[in-house]
Amino acid sequence: MRFDACIDAAVKAGEIDAERAAAVKADYLDQIERYKLGGMNAAEAQIAAGEDVLESFMKRARARRHATLRQLEVMGRNEARYANAHEKDPDIVLKDLEWTEAEFHGLERQFMGGIRDFLETHRTNIIGQVRDRAQLMEVTRELHGEASGNAAAKEVADAIKAQYERARTLANANGMDIGKLEDFGVPHSHDADKIEQAGFEQWSRDVWERADWHRIENFATGKPFSFKSGVKPFYDDVRPFLEDIYRGIVTRGWDDRAPSMGMGARALKNSRSAHRVLHFKSADDWMAYNELFGRENPFEGVISHLRGMARDIALMRSFGPNPKAGLEHAIQVIERDTSTIGGEAGRKASALARRKAAKARVMMRILSGEANQPADHAMATLLAGTRNLLTAAQLGSASLSQVTDVVSMRIAAKALALNPNAPIKTMIEISTKGLDRQMAKDLGYVFDTWFDTGAAQARFMGDIWSPELTERVSNAVLRGNGMAFLTDRERVAVSMAFGSDLADRAGRSFDALEPELRTFMENRGISANDWDALRAPEAIYTDPRGGKHLNPNWFLEHTSLDRAEAEDIAIRWSGLWQAHQEYAIPSSSLRGRATFLGNSAPGSFVGEFARSSIMYKSYSLSVFFNQLRRVREMQGFWTKATYATAWVAQMTLMGALAVQLKEVAKGRDPRPMDDTPFWMAAFMQGGGVGIFGDFFASETSRAGGGLAETLAGPVVGIAGDVTRAVASNAARISEGKAPLLGRDVVKIARRYNPAATFQPLLPIPTRVALDRMLWDQIQPFLDPEADKQFRQYEKRLARDYRTTSWWERGSFLPERSPDLNNALGGAQ
Repeated sequence: MRFDACIDAAVKAGEIDAERAAAVKADYLDQIERYKLGGMNAAEAQIAAGEDVLESFMKRARARRHATLRQLEVMGRNEARYANAHEKDPDIVLKDLEWTEAEFHGLERQFMGGIRDFLETHRTNIIGQVRDRAQLMEVTRELHGEASGNAAAKEVADAIKAQYERARTLANANGMDIGKLEDFGVPHSHDADKIEQAGFEQWSRDVWERADWHRIENFATGKPFSFKSGVKPFYDDVRPFLEDIYRGIVTRGWDDRAPSMGMGARALKNSRSAHRVLHFKSADDWMAYNELFGRENPFEGVISHLRGMARDIALMRSFGPNPKAGLEHAIQVIERDTSTIGGEAGRKASALARRKAAKARVMMRILSGEANQPADHAMATLLAGTRNLLTAAQLGSASLSQVTDVVSMRIAAKALALNPNAPIKTMIEISTKGLDRQMAKDLGYVFDTWFDTGAAQARFMGDIWSPELTERVSNAVLRGNGMAFLTDRERVAVSMAFGSDLADRAGRSFDALEPELRTFMENRGISANDWDALRAPEAIYTDPRGGKHLNPNWFLEHTSLDRAEAEDIAIRWSGLWQAHQEYAIPSSSLRGRATFLGNSAPGSFVGEFARSSIMYKSYSLSVFFNQLRRVREMQGFWTKATYATAWVAQMTLMGALAVQLKEVAKGRDPRPMDDTPFWMAAFMQGGGVGIFGDFFASETSRAGGGLAETLAGPVVGIAGDVTRAVASNAARISEGKAPLLGRDVVKIARRYNPAATFQPLLPIPTRVALDRMLWDQIQPFLDPEADKQFRQYEKRLARDYRTTSWWERGSFLPERSPDLNNALGGAQ
């Protein structure tokens, strides 16, 4: 009996629905024709086509079953975890999403630690260029299964392949369906704009010529388009396949989605397979295509793939193969329980659950990357680029604010009853002597800026969607001023000190650990059994100096546990590392971003206003939500009060130092420390929002705008500066006075050039030197009232801040050094 006749019989028997039967029969008949074109007779073609379609059908059925079982497992876990959440912890879903982010970044660092040599060799330089491009091309050839003849390139490629395979295995264990490809190569990040500009015909012909059709799967049959390597199918045969891919790229995924009122939950289980659709005949063909239509170079492509896999794995671990659906189920479990309470208590519980659910959905959109999809691509690009340039102009002295990290690192360790001086000592050693290369390789320690060029600016701006060129400018400034250097070493130091302190406690049982440390672990899913596995002798690393370390990467490769169990513990363990690191070196809060951004999209008016307002506040939001949770986890009023008081006092003291360092960098004497405005400014600086400290001494911020403008963010601020310049000159003209366009042009150029506030961690006054030796010398040529304005500036300093300039406005060179004694009593 022919295969299509078997399908008809199955429909009559009710074993398969008519719609699915029609699709299978169509695939079967299409495959018969393909085999005939390949030289088979009709009988042979029918047998081969039937086998192919049956195999494809069964493969898809197995994949669906695996994903369904995994999602059902998550639903069962949801019932147990979220039942009566209103009584146990109304915040539990938000905490779980924060934990998912911690696991994501922890797993990401594990992947990056596994390709340390690749990152160290090819990391970008200060202007964003990849290093050693020649060897990078040889690594790309090795990844595509071609021998490069370079032993170092082969070793690096093998390490990348090992992490690819680990990521694939973890993803499949959590519900994905990704087949193994030995020469997977480098995934493409297609540039939708380039492809759309080229048009379908040009793009499709290029792919048709360069693709290895023997390795490209026809989704209808599960078999390759070509039966032999090097042989191309007819263009008309693959055109529908390419049209589908083209639509998906240029519509940015909207080709198979319809606008709806639903939550739009889509499964991740096949999303990573989609990136593996196109395969090229050689590495040269891959690189040629990438040059024409790609968005990332091979270095960025490897990192993006592993980072994306880490994110998807973390999401599926928490909420199943369809994370949005898993989250919705968790929310429904909570809302079901609150709906049964009744009375005023029930109304309050339901209202609280709805608020938490709304924020949870936003947090999921941010975590999944959906929140970064622009509503208007051109507008999002323009304003994201503007924010990058503003970052370069306004955070050039941000490294001076990092003195507060000394306190936050100590407090984070002390809160867990660990050695508060260990991370400081380790950071100094790493900064002055470097990191032992073999130990770093064994334990997987890498600096964030090796794989994430935006790691430094994320401390102030959060995860942002932005164009490459302007991002390079902002990154160059933050690397040049030392902020990225310090942040990298602080984070590694915190991780090393944490691992060393825990190794010192390896001889204790879980119950014998300090209560603070044990609570921190328990609240993040680390149990007594996990602790016993982690402290097993074979899982403890000994460094070249004899020091002991507990470390997730070393544990994974040396534990005697089953691999699947070891992976689960290692991922949770790395998430714990990430959570502690965020307390010690605050960067960006998922909950804070969700609070500010809501459901707004880049490129929309609301979305861009929100993204402007959150600029430079990510650090303070992370501090706020982290410390709020830390205090809530403590036992007893006095314990909480003592901790909060110590934190505020110490951060304010270091904030005071940061304020004074910035004053000197601006060419001013230190501010007097004997008044309330100074200490309020120090308090705000310690919390990461020093710009608001200006309002305790003046009606305007350091950028010249009022409180509302400062709250709205720098993008609104620059618009305000331009508006004020236009309005003031229009007013002067209407009064019969000469306009002061020159002054305003210099003022805006002075304030918004990329080097406007640049001050590295060196005793060289670069920031004020640029201001005095360039802009102050230009202004008198364009502004007849320049000298008057310079005098007014000095008067405002004395009036508002009780200080004076050690390098006076308009002077090409300073006449004296900073008067440090002014800190003890201000200028009158």
